[in-house]
Amino acid sequence: MNRTEERHKKRKQEQDLKIKELESKGFTISRQEYRKKRNIANKKCSYNKAQEEMVDRQETTEAALKVYRRLLPTLLKNLSKIKDPRQTKKTKHSLTVLMIYGILMFVYNMSSLRNANKEISSPIFFDNMKAMFPEFETMPHSDTLSRLLEKIKVEEIEESMLVLFEELIKKKKFKNHLINKRYVIAIDGTQKFMRTEKWSQECLERHVGKEKQEQYYVYVLEAVVIFDNGITLPLMSEFLNNDEYKDVSSDKQDCERKAFYRFSKKIKARFPKLKIAVTMDGLYACGPVIKICRDYGWDFMLVFKEGSMKDTWKEAMGLIRLTPENTIK
Repeated sequence: MNRTEERHKKRKQEQDLKIKELESKGFTISRQEYRKKRNIANKKCSYNKAQEEMVDRQETTEAALKVYRRLLPTLLKNLSKIKDPRQTKKTKHSLTVLMIYGILMFVYNMSSLRNANKEISSPIFFDNMKAMFPEFETMPHSDTLSRLLEKIKVEEIEESMLVLFEELIKKKKFKNHLINKRYVIAIDGTQKFMRTEKWSQECLERHVGKEKQEQYYVYVLEAVVIFDNGITLPLMSEFLNNDEYKDVSSDKQDCERKAFYRFSKKIKARFPKLKIAVTMDGLYACGPVIKICRDYGWDFMLVFKEGSMKDTWKEAMGLIRLTPENTIK
């Protein structure tokens, strides 16, 4: 066992002791595994001279500016049409400026609102942003963006992204990066966050551990477009909603498959003539899902692993033996 593993083991033991101490006092603690930090290459900087670094940064900035100038005007025009829920007399920054600020937080991979305040508010960063976006008179505070997103209709933000995606399709910007002349859409569910208290009727519920402790969580189905060069673009999202889609008669919650049935209708209605191929995991390896794909004219690829669904696996292996011509090695 190396030093790093020993340190992680010691940290876990200390965490377990603290959790046991708190649980003995009546507190309910959510246990989370320690995540290792990403390793950084142990090597010197590749630049030999300051001039080389300056040239590389200049080229990177110019390449980014080309993308911004092509895509942002259309996106910002659509975002500006969203109704601003704030009081006009009390607003200091326009909705467009706050949307740019939010986009920059994702572009520069800001880990938190506080980190965004610290990094994006620097004078050099502000001068560079003002050169690209004259709308920036002063840099907003991240809490201002947070309060706006609490009130704004998020569906309209998604709509702005879809309008931009449709425009890029019309201009054939993705023509050389399609896979078998199809737009490959990966659909999968992901948990966003979890609480031990029920804060909304929409959240899903589960019971974990020997004591069947209640957990309430948010789960969302996401569709992402994949291109042959490895670039992925977010397309649409569908939240699982127990308040609206829970089956009261059988007490069954909303689930990924139910959400897929709703989601697929939205995608087909939005892109009725688009040549689509969907890829999903083994959870969707069932008749109704395959029927939807065939009815919509979509190609489909389902990842199906041995042991995930034993009966379905046996049936699939039997069909392969009966029709070996339908397999590709």
